[in-house]
Amino acid sequence: MDLESETVYLPVKEEEESRFTVRALTDMGEIHLCEDKNTVVSEMYDDGTHGDEQAGDNIYTCYIELESEETGTVRYYAKADGETSNSVDVYYFSVPTEEIINEMKSIEGELSEIESGYADENGYVPDEKLPDVMSEISDYVRELYERKQILDYEINDGNVLFRFHSGIPYLYSPSVEGTDEEGEELSLSVITCQPYEGTYPGWLDPYLELPDQTAEKLDGVFGNCSFSSETDYDGEEVTLSLIRSFSSDEIILWHGHGGYSAEYHSILGTGEMFDWIHHFGDAVRGQIVWLSDGRAGITSKYIDEYCGDLSRSFFYLGTCKSGMDDVLANSFLNKGAAAVTANSDTIFTVYDLLMIQSVMNNMTILNQDTENYHTLGEALELAKEQYGEDDRGYGIKDSIAEVLIFGGEQAENYRIAEYEKVDEESLRKILSEYTSEPVLNFIYDDFDNNDSHEAIAFCGREDEVDGSYVGIFYLVTGNGVQAIRDFGGYWDTGKVFDFGTEKIFAVTQYFTTGGITFYYQIDEDTIREVDGSGIGEGLYQDEQGRMCMTDSQYDASVDGSGHTWNVYYFYWDDGLKEYGGTAITTDEFRQYNGADDILAQIAADGYEVTSIYQRKNGIININCCDGIWNKNVRVAYTDENVEVSPVTEGYFYEEGIIKPALNTEIATY
Repeated sequence: MDLESETVYLPVKEEEESRFTVRALTDMGEIHLCEDKNTVVSEMYDDGTHGDEQAGDNIYTCYIELESEETGTVRYYAKADGETSNSVDVYYFSVPTEEIINEMKSIEGELSEIESGYADENGYVPDEKLPDVMSEISDYVRELYERKQILDYEINDGNVLFRFHSGIPYLYSPSVEGTDEEGEELSLSVITCQPYEGTYPGWLDPYLELPDQTAEKLDGVFGNCSFSSETDYDGEEVTLSLIRSFSSDEIILWHGHGGYSAEYHSILGTGEMFDWIHHFGDAVRGQIVWLSDGRAGITSKYIDEYCGDLSRSFFYLGTCKSGMDDVLANSFLNKGAAAVTANSDTIFTVYDLLMIQSVMNNMTILNQDTENYHTLGEALELAKEQYGEDDRGYGIKDSIAEVLIFGGEQAENYRIAEYEKVDEESLRKILSEYTSEPVLNFIYDDFDNNDSHEAIAFCGREDEVDGSYVGIFYLVTGNGVQAIRDFGGYWDTGKVFDFGTEKIFAVTQYFTTGGITFYYQIDEDTIREVDGSGIGEGLYQDEQGRMCMTDSQYDASVDGSGHTWNVYYFYWDDGLKEYGGTAITTDEFRQYNGADDILAQIAADGYEVTSIYQRKNGIININCCDGIWNKNVRVAYTDENVEVSPVTEGYFYEEGIIKPALNTEIATY
């Protein structure tokens, strides 16, 4: 007969009900649970009652109350017809004294000293030295056990777990660089937890920003998701009380260090330091583990004990070995969580973070086959296509880790939201529910080319004098309305520029002598102002198909008078870019056929060339001046030839000075 107990470690003077189970090979009739000295404490049942799950399966069960006023061990065994099972010891511990705490600290110091002998200048143990440090640590722990300084120990792949005589478990993991081993519609709150933020090497900083960026993306795409600085927890902010506060309708993106032991299964490192006094009871029960970096790690038992209703919540556990088995995941699922994603083994940090971002971002994208957002299962497959089935391409280590989904078919089919296709009429209705102002312009388009339409609307009034608009521009999507600009009056109607794979919305505000154009790009439900916005007046195409923008100036005369509209050239390449002008000499300009005739005309008219700028879009601008007037000549060039390219047929000169670039921040040369 094989006897087991759910509870083996307990603080003194605290009562807890424990389930005892004995497995028999045959029907044993009556089986009794006994304490030391053959004292019967309970009958054990195989009839589907008293905690027994199935009658007649030769698995006998009972519940008893465990409690002791003193430290020590109570031994239990099962007995039937003269046959006796193995024994199970239940240990009782008291809060450690200062002397005992110092002894534990001393052992911790010895472990740190051993590791330091193998660590590099940054405090990390190189891969080639991991077997050696683990071997020496394991030998040291075995010596502690032989000297009876610890109660028991467990040597695992990548860590060593042991329990002090105080009842406190301790998990040692070597410090390794680049892995995450410790070492109406449903509204969802998006929470990011990064307890080890600030402890990674600096080169990982861009990757460590991905969970927060991902949460912001969820907030921007889904009207039912919200993320803010108040739900962004880093370092010591990731406390045990935060974990206890997890509730229903939440998306938890957790990234940090973790570990695994056969006794406690997957362990999550928190941002809270281990406290030998306050954490004592939870540590003895195996709900909290003292980690080798001094922090408190939690096990599935902590979730079982302290977390409440987690219905409809989703957990992405981005740590090493968080999904080495299903015990930790099940602790969340048993509380009602819809799905859990976790890692099968020790995982490289870069792969871990890229997968967090990719999986979650894929869930914001429409699946064209289903006309709905990707499910978790679909999103994971897409992420694996992008970054690999596992982490083997991100470094060299003994184990290979992959991302797993726990929760069965329901979890595989989990969606953050259901997609509802919206038409123009429904968007107009959404806008009307938001504002009662007259709609003066309504541009309905698929601005981000994702097969989902949005609208940009101008609400307000038309100026009776000049016909300009006074009011507010709005972005309208199926998830609601956002105000774009509210700068008063003198706006035009706005227009859309289509660059094939991307589009931008342009709107111009006019002033007495000119205007300024603002450019916006839409990505899902997020709108952002494009780099280069706010300079120049309007985009348009000239007769040759070039994208142009005019700049209102007073530079026709050298004294700063005379209104001009100077032309500059732009293009789109994953953002608005300007064709900047590179200065060339008159001799360099003369290399083109036809250049001598142009320069001769300028000289004959009494002008002196002041500067020449050549642009990669086939335009050369020649600035010249006669001491009173500033002029410029626009020249089109090919590989060998140049010719004047006037705005209006018959004009050789234009007024004003053409600069190398209108917007130097986005100019290319």
